[in-house]
Order: sequence, then C-alpha cells, then structure tokens
Amino acid sequence: MTHQALQYRDARSRGPRALTISALVAGLLLGTLPLGAVAPATAAPPTDLEGAYVLDQVGVLAGDEQRVQDALDGLFEAGDAPLFVIVVDRFDDALDGLAWADETAALSGLGDRDALLAIAVESREYATSIGAAFPASDAELAEAENALVAQLRDDRWADGIIAYADTLTAALSTVDEPGGTPGGTGPGEPGVPPGGEEAPTEQGGR
Repeated sequence: MTHQALQYRDARSRGPRALTISALVAGLLLGTLPLGAVAPATAAPPTDLEGAYVLDQVGVLAGDEQRVQDALDGLFEAGDAPLFVIVVDRFDDALDGLAWADETAALSGLGDRDALLAIAVESREYATSIGAAFPASDAELAEAENALVAQLRDDRWADGIIAYADTLTAALSTVDEPGGTPGGTGPGEPGVPPGGEEAPTEQGGR
C-alpha cells in the first residue's frame, strides 16, 4: 500500500493563543483505512481536556498509558515544559488541524508555557499548539516532529508520542551540560529571567 505524504505548516510563530495562531500542523500519510476497519470515524470538535495530560478518545494507547505518562513527566522535569496530548479519530471537518489544536488548547486553559500535541488516527493527521513561552526552539520542535512522524507512519501511536517527548527532553536537558544551549529557561527556574523577577505567564484568557 502506498501513501502520499502531505505537509503544510505555518511559520512557527508563537504568541498568546487568544491573539495569534501559534500551532504547528502537518497532514500525515493520507491513505486507506487499516484492514478490518468497518465503522466510519467520528469527527471530534475541539475538546476541553479537563485537566488531563493525556486524553485518548480512540483507545490506541491502551496498555501504553504509563509509558506515555513517563515520557511526559521526563519532559516536564527536564525543562518545566508541560506537554498535553489528545488522540481522536479525526478533527472536526469545519476546522483544519491547526485551528483545531489551538481551540482545544484554549478550551483547556493551557498557558503560555504549555504545548499540545493532537493526533487524528483515522485521518492520519497531527497538529501541535505551542505556547509563546514553551522552552523549546523551533528547530528543536521540528526535530521532535520528525521523530513523531517516523513512528506514526507505522501506526505506532504511543511510540510516536514518546519519541516526540523524548526528543524535546534530550534537547532541553543540554542546558545542564557544559556548553549546552538552552531552548528556553533552564530546568528548576521556570519563567525566571536573568534579572531574577518572575516573568508573567498567560493562564487561559484565550
């Protein structure tokens, strides 16, 4: 079976989600349904995560929940970088993936330092909404996306999420190494600039 890889993304600009679109989005491997799939997928509207770090509406992460959570915990410990994940059948047809991810982030009250990874299993898409103060650089985010896609090509959903988180963890962990270049604020000092005053972070208000 052959797949057509289709990619589209914005310029990776990041800002308050209430004011500007800050999502990165890519269509992934448009192809046929897996063998044995008989029911049409449900289009999901933007969703409030209600405080959950991982929300799997499809069930593809069953048995791998702890592995995924451990990867998210590792990322948070490396750079005070909260990553939230949602998995659905497909995004609401009225929105593209970029808008869907941003609206989900807004509904969930994610802050300026938070990131959201959204995966649509049936339509084979993913989208990310990245807060303006998320500590990874655009280059590090691109590397993490490459690691994600390498796994999603083979329907390895949990492994894709873990690869995305682990790649960012490795990048942010370099702030503790001699000569390391942080992608943002270093671990243990969230939101504190060189002057020592805590930088404001946006909470909700999208």
